[in-house]
Amino acid sequence: MSRLFITLSLLIAIPLGASEPLRVGTFNCEFLNVSRIQIKYGYRFELEDANEIQKWDASFRQQKFLEATEAVARSLSDLKVDIWCFTEIGNQTESIALQKAFKKFGHDFPFLKVCNSKDTFTGQYVAIMSRFPLEMVSDSIEGRAFYDAEMDDPYTEHEAFVQKGLHVTADANGQLIHLFGVHLTSEMGGHDKDERRIAQATIVRRAYLPLLQSGEHVIVLGDLNDDIGQPAIKRIRGRHDIFEALIQTADRRYIDSDDWSSRWTYNFRGEYNVIDHILVSNSLVGHCPKNEDCIRTRVIPLWDTEHFKVRDHFTVSDHRPLIVEIQQSQPTDR
Repeated sequence: MSRLFITLSLLIAIPLGASEPLRVGTFNCEFLNVSRIQIKYGYRFELEDANEIQKWDASFRQQKFLEATEAVARSLSDLKVDIWCFTEIGNQTESIALQKAFKKFGHDFPFLKVCNSKDTFTGQYVAIMSRFPLEMVSDSIEGRAFYDAEMDDPYTEHEAFVQKGLHVTADANGQLIHLFGVHLTSEMGGHDKDERRIAQATIVRRAYLPLLQSGEHVIVLGDLNDDIGQPAIKRIRGRHDIFEALIQTADRRYIDSDDWSSRWTYNFRGEYNVIDHILVSNSLVGHCPKNEDCIRTRVIPLWDTEHFKVRDHFTVSDHRPLIVEIQQSQPTDR
């Protein structure tokens, strides 16, 4: 797994009713949770060596967790994001530790909501942290969808659930925005995982679609574990049905041609992919004659700064943060 860390920033100019733009970001913190913090330092998912197990006792884990948490906050502090969606983060207490670390570096996010994670295997959660007031609509994304676990055997139908996700509303400069923070299942596991991820995307689509149809502002963001144009992304956007689709902010037309090759958010064994996404409703850009008129993008390379690497075998994440900037001179009539 590559440890190269570069910030990918998508800057989108969208009217939102204030002179200052709204900046929304998503970032995979890579096991920023106490129970699995050793992974960030180059150790295995399960420690087997007796000496390693003894070394990584509760006290040492907490120490390394706080060290990593501070490194993440320090690395992201200069990006001036208003609302963050964090994936692969810890529970409420561990998310509060990141919130406090940001404040230490002069960036206060007083509002925090954390999902009710059903993923007991990794201990990971999804959290949304904001400068603007947040209200929890649901600490999970409920529902189920069915999928065929075996490619050639329709008699092995399984059920899928969204294990890590939440729905909050943000009051951003007087505009109510529905945010669905999601972490879909990984690609590790072949056909079963791929089909499960598509089923999870279906559940997310069902959750936000009534809001989209009623003209509400909707943003779906997080680690969706599929690249642009892949089935799960098409499903979650609504490309397969007759209703309106969410805008793919990482689409090539929104990025300067010089930055096309560096828009990836994750590098797995030399394969570069955009698997962290921010998908927005057309209501946020509907005032524009064309989306291109209000969307512009750029890349901010921060990989060479000293604070990204804290110790040998340690970087703040194996993902890059994705940021969307939204700006509006006058409020949109609702």
